[in-house]
Amino acid sequence: MTTTGDPPTPDPPPGRFAERTRLAWRRTVLAVTIVALLALRQALLVPAPALRALAIVALVAGWLTILAVSSRRIVALRARRPAAVGSPVPTLTLFTVALAILGGLLVMA
Repeated sequence: MTTTGDPPTPDPPPGRFAERTRLAWRRTVLAVTIVALLALRQALLVPAPALRALAIVALVAGWLTILAVSSRRIVALRARRPAAVGSPVPTLTLFTVALAILGGLLVMA
């Protein structure tokens, strides 16, 4: 008696999911850039120079971090079978929380 298991799942179409994911990462970077520029505009209006400098450094560092994470993800998607790069969720969550705290400080200043 021969038992047959489930047939092997075929590879997904090579360009479809990778293209959608790549575009999603580009949209994420665009959204983060716009939010960072709006926060930067608010930071430039703060009268306290120390808080202004801290806000600008935090915004630039956060934006560069998100840019690096998204670039790494986009490059990993170029392979036929993309390798696991790790989860970007902690980085995005940290940036979002930090931006919310920074925005609150800028509004109260």
